[in-house]
Amino acid sequence: MTGRTWSGGAQSGGAQSGGAQSGGAGNAPAPAGPRGLRRLLAAREGAVAVIAAASIGLTGLIAAMVTDMTRVEVTRLRLQGAADAAALAAAREVSLEEADLKALARMVFDASLDGGVGGVAVANFGVVVEPATKGLTETVRVTVDADIGLAALRLLSYLGGDDVQKVHVDAAASRTALSIEVALALDNTGSMTGARIAELRVAARLLAETLFAGEDASPNLHVGVVNYSASMNIGRQHAGWLDAPLADVDAAYAPSTWKGCVRARSAALGETDDPPGPGAMFTPLLWPSSVVDDDPITFDQYLQSNPAHRNMWPPEAYFDAALAALAAGDGDGDGNSGSGGSDGLGKCDEDNKSQGDGSGKKECPAPTCSYLVQGNAGSYIAKGPAIGAWCPADPSDFDPFIDERQTRGNDGYGPNLGCPAPSTPLTSSRAAVMAAIDGDAAAGVERVDAWSRGGTYGNVGLAWAWRMVSPRWTGLWRDASGVAAPDMPRPYDTPYHHKIIVMMTDGQNGHYQTDMTAYGRPDEVLAKSQIDPSMLRLCSSIKAAGVILYTITFGNVGDATRATYGSCASDPETDTRIAGQKYFDAPSGAALSDAFGAIGGQLQALRLVP
Repeated sequence: MTGRTWSGGAQSGGAQSGGAQSGGAGNAPAPAGPRGLRRLLAAREGAVAVIAAASIGLTGLIAAMVTDMTRVEVTRLRLQGAADAAALAAAREVSLEEADLKALARMVFDASLDGGVGGVAVANFGVVVEPATKGLTETVRVTVDADIGLAALRLLSYLGGDDVQKVHVDAAASRTALSIEVALALDNTGSMTGARIAELRVAARLLAETLFAGEDASPNLHVGVVNYSASMNIGRQHAGWLDAPLADVDAAYAPSTWKGCVRARSAALGETDDPPGPGAMFTPLLWPSSVVDDDPITFDQYLQSNPAHRNMWPPEAYFDAALAALAAGDGDGDGNSGSGGSDGLGKCDEDNKSQGDGSGKKECPAPTCSYLVQGNAGSYIAKGPAIGAWCPADPSDFDPFIDERQTRGNDGYGPNLGCPAPSTPLTSSRAAVMAAIDGDAAAGVERVDAWSRGGTYGNVGLAWAWRMVSPRWTGLWRDASGVAAPDMPRPYDTPYHHKIIVMMTDGQNGHYQTDMTAYGRPDEVLAKSQIDPSMLRLCSSIKAAGVILYTITFGNVGDATRATYGSCASDPETDTRIAGQKYFDAPSGAALSDAFGAIGGQLQALRLVP
C-alpha cells in the first residue's frame, strides 16, 4: 500500500484499518488501544504547536512591516518639509559663497527636524545652485539621501538582508517676481520739504536695494522713477513728444531753456496711456512772468497783495539795478558806458519796471519777448488774453536773474518754476535707479526733492507711472543720454512677468493758490473737487489693464485722502498674484520705510518649484 499525508485530521470512531503511513514506514499497523491513541494525540499537538508558532511569527512580521511602512512615509514627509525650508532659506541668500550657502541650508534643515528623527541617518546632503531660467532667478536645489532603520527588516537581517530603508527627497526654490517692471510715482511737492523728503529717499532706496538684492543689474528687473508735483518732467530727451520744435520751445523760455515739464493733455487723453502722436502731443509747461497792472484783464488781486508769490523773471530787483545803470549812462547794464552790443536792453527793463509797478503797461513785440502770457484764467485771474512780457534783447544778460533752484522754495522765479527733477524711465541698472533717488552731481542727475509751488496732482503722477509701464509706449522712452530701450516696456501678457506701480503722497490732492500746474491755473476749489475723481478713474483703468497697484499715504493725512488711496490700490482679496496688502498708511518716516520694505519683500516673494 502506498504512503499518504494527512488530509485534515483523524476520523471519528478511530483510525481506518489501513491508517496513515509516513513515506517509507513500511506496513506497520496503526497504534491501537488507549495507549496508541494517546501517542497519536501527542504527535498531533506538536504539529499544531509548530503551526501556531509559525503563524504568530508571521503575524508579528506583518505588523512590524506595517509599522515600518507608516514610519517610512511619516519620516519621508518630515525630511521633505525640512528640505523645502532649507531650499527657501538658501534661495533668499543665493549670493552667498558655496560653503556658506550649504551651511545655512543644513542649519535650517536640522532645525526643521526639531532635534532629529530617531533611527534616521542622513547619508548625503547636497546644495546646488542652478542657472536662471525664464521667469525665475537662480534656483537653489537641496537633495537629501537618508537611511531609516526598520524593525521588520531587522528581523529579516538575520537571514542576511539589510535592516535600513533608503529614502531620497528633493526640493528647489527660486524668486518668482523677478521679471517685473516697477514704476515709483513719488510725491515731490513742497510739503515734503525737510525731513520728509529725506525719509522718502531712504525708503525708496530700501525698496530698490531689496529688489536688486546686491546685483548691479538684472535683465528681468526694471525700475523707473516718476517725480510729480503739480506737473511731471519727461526730460529734454523726449522733446519729440512736444507739439512744437524744441528750438521754438527754448526760445519761449529765454534766457532759460525748457527743463522738461509738460501740461496735461485734453480730458479725453489725460486719463489714458495713449502714446504721443497726431492729435496727442504734449505742450510744454511754461510759467509766464507775472504781469501786475491796472488793466482789468490782467489784474491779479492776489498777486498784488502777496508779492512773494509773483513769478517775476527777471525779478523786480534787477530792474532797479538796470535803471540805476541807465542813469549812469550804461545802456545795457554791463558796467560799461553805453549800450554796447545790447542796444535796447535797458529800454525794455525800463518798460517792464513800469509794468511791475502797476503804473502802466508797455507791450513788447515778438520775437524779442521771452514769452507772451497766454490766458488760462482761474479763481484769481480774470479770463481773457493777458499780453505783455519781459524783453530780453540779449538773453545772456539775463542768466544771473533766473533762479529756478529747488532751494529757493516759494521765492524762486523763472519759466520752469516748480518743475521737479526729470523722471527716470525703466532701467535694469541699480546705479541708475540710485542716482534717480539720491542724485548724481557728476552726471548732472537731480535727486528726488521737494519743489514748492503748484500743489499736488496725484492724477498726473499716476497717469505718467502708467505710461512708463504701458506696452503702448514700448521703444519710446529714452535714458538721459537719449538711448531708447526697444523692447521696454514689455507686453502685458509676457509670461512670468508683472507690472507694478507704487504710488505715494504726503497730502491731499489740490491746487495751490494761483500757481501754474499741468492744467494751467485752474479754479482752486474746482481743482480739488476734480483731481480725486480723475485719479480714481485712472486707478480703475490701470488695474483693469493688469497692473498691480500699490499706494502709500505718508504723514498726517486726512480720512478722505486715506480712503481715496485705499480704494485706488489693488485688492489683495481679488488680485492674488502677489500676496499681501497693497495699501499702506505710514504716519512716520520709520513707517514709510516699513511700507516700502514690505512691498519689496512681496515683490521678492519665494515659491517652491517642481
